[in-house]
Amino acid sequence: MSENFWNFLLWPVINLAGLGFFTSLAVTGFMVVAGLGDEPDARSSHGRVTPTSGGVGLIAAFGICGVTLALLYPFLLRFLPVNFPQILSLVFAMGLLGLCDDVFALSAKLKFGIMIILAGAGVLSVGIPAAFPFGGEMWSIPTIIGFFGALLWVFVVVNAVNFMDGANGLITNTLVIASVALGVIGLSLGSVLTAFFCGVSIVGFLGFLPYNQRRDAAIFLGDAGSLVAGFTFALAALSAVNASATLPLLFLGPLLILPLLADVLLTLASRAKRRQNLLHAHRDHMYQRLIGRGMSHLQVTWIYSILALVFANISIFAVQSERISSPGFFSLNVVFISALYFLASRILRRAN
Repeated sequence: MSENFWNFLLWPVINLAGLGFFTSLAVTGFMVVAGLGDEPDARSSHGRVTPTSGGVGLIAAFGICGVTLALLYPFLLRFLPVNFPQILSLVFAMGLLGLCDDVFALSAKLKFGIMIILAGAGVLSVGIPAAFPFGGEMWSIPTIIGFFGALLWVFVVVNAVNFMDGANGLITNTLVIASVALGVIGLSLGSVLTAFFCGVSIVGFLGFLPYNQRRDAAIFLGDAGSLVAGFTFALAALSAVNASATLPLLFLGPLLILPLLADVLLTLASRAKRRQNLLHAHRDHMYQRLIGRGMSHLQVTWIYSILALVFANISIFAVQSERISSPGFFSLNVVFISALYFLASRILRRAN
């Protein structure tokens, strides 16, 4: 993009970022005072009632940025998809689903059913991947397979973020780092939707962090925040895939959040091997086990933050070197993070 384009965007971007940050900061502070929370359960890593409505601040950041964009900078909407209002409405619908779950504790079947519908609508709105990289070539895939593959991606990410939202600052730190990398890559491809989702998520998280990333968190994201965070990141990654005409980026999103995905998927695989109910609340995730062994929330958060930074740099390197389209390169990283997981598991078992 030209220098004039960047100068053209500078003030609107600064204004939107400032509004998003201060809105999230103010709304999250209000929710701390409101005290909407729940009792700790078998999945919780905390022992006292703490407000779980911090995600409302993130949702408010998306709201104020969307309204400001439409009212003050409508000329910028031409850089976004025509159906941008519909895509943004799905974000709010996902947030409403999470908020209802925070307040009313919806059944898992109802929650997952609505989540699948919203994820499918998101895939249709952003676009269905049409090809898969293999053997140095791009292989066309049927639309139905592309749709269900993308649907699975969105569903897995939303739930992974929700499952991993249990240590102070863990999800926010890791997604801020991943979103910075994804947003930069998205802008380089001309995907303003990717940049918008990543940018608003970043400033929304930064407004939430002062209340959460501390020894005794004043508030948590809750389902309202974790579902929106996962949904917007998944759609942002999918938008980047569809924006790249020459470089296949299907592995970019998974690579950026591989530490989170590995923790969730390997933990679920371990529970399935032991024939435990995958829907029951538990404390088997690696971050929960580390906290259970005496590490503080912040220590665990910084471990995952360092891993997020490592994989953000790996992802940027992979895009620049065009290795991002290599299944072998992605598999190598999967083996690496899996080895770390099993090494940590072995150390924890020996310590018992």
